[in-house]
Amino acid sequence: MRNRLIGIALGLLIGGALILGKSRLPGPDSLQILPENAGSIKTVALQYTRQSGVYSEPCYRALLGQLEPGTVVVGICGDKLDAQRFRLLARDHEKRVNVRTVIIGRPITGWCKDRFLVTSGKPALLVHPPASNPGLAARTNDSLVAPALAKAYPDRFKCVELPFQFDSGDIVATQSCVIVSDNLWRKMNRPKDFTTRLYRLFGKKVVWLRNVPDHHVGMYAAPLDDETVIIGDPEIGCRLWNRLYEPSLGAPDFSPATAASFEQAARQLRSAGFRVIRAPLVPLGPQTYVTYTNAVFETRGRRRIVYMPVYGAAALDAAGRRTYESAGWEVRPIPVRTVFRFRGTIGCLANVLERR
Repeated sequence: MRNRLIGIALGLLIGGALILGKSRLPGPDSLQILPENAGSIKTVALQYTRQSGVYSEPCYRALLGQLEPGTVVVGICGDKLDAQRFRLLARDHEKRVNVRTVIIGRPITGWCKDRFLVTSGKPALLVHPPASNPGLAARTNDSLVAPALAKAYPDRFKCVELPFQFDSGDIVATQSCVIVSDNLWRKMNRPKDFTTRLYRLFGKKVVWLRNVPDHHVGMYAAPLDDETVIIGDPEIGCRLWNRLYEPSLGAPDFSPATAASFEQAARQLRSAGFRVIRAPLVPLGPQTYVTYTNAVFETRGRRRIVYMPVYGAAALDAAGRRTYESAGWEVRPIPVRTVFRFRGTIGCLANVLERR
């Protein structure tokens, strides 16, 4: 009954936020999405099957070996054999991290971050879109992950469905704002005052990026705090690429139109009050980038740690590292060369469930 009442109350809140013609200021019941860049990681989720593991295992090994001691890692697995394989993968690190597994019973992808946002508070809310059928069975089954987590840990997580389609990468939260882009609007018929309604829903200022790359915000922008953001810059990527010459990565698109969309993101974030720091980015095709912003972040007191994607391209990787180090962040490299061609990296594979 208690869970049902929570669901009814949240349903009224969300429905009001998205349907009412007039929007009020955010209240205490707003969805307080976990910031991407603040707090230490207490619990992080990774999705795993033997099929997706062919590509994701190098990333997971590196992440498991570099997470802070005591971090809880929940492996969300397709079946029992996947769970056994995940535990085998994590075996060398079980003295460092606490490994748990949840079995879905169906094939899933490795993209744990895509299907739900997470709020602060107890219980934390796993905020997800309505179930959809994108064509790939494993992708469809990703919608089962949030309910499975809530069932496995009923005192810690509850599910809340929003009445519109989104990937969680479409909505990037800091402590003071949420950043969204046209990519979110492409998934729905956007109401006229949708940004105002999102403000009420999330209880934070909404920064809407227009005419920017057609991909998740985190693939080209990484807010480090409420004042600073790293932006992927194809111009820097082009200069390094011409010195690097790494044909095995693919053919880059440094066209003026492509570069302009990334510059739009930088310009609009600066107008929103952020200090912009530029990092190399190489566009290699639709939604396929060598990018250093699609990372995982945590802060532990004065320590600021980024689990940064690396591609085995020395000049680019070194420039990405320097970008974070110049801003005071400790870089822990995560190799993503096996996965980035599938349009995401470690920031799409790992979903932080709880922060301290």
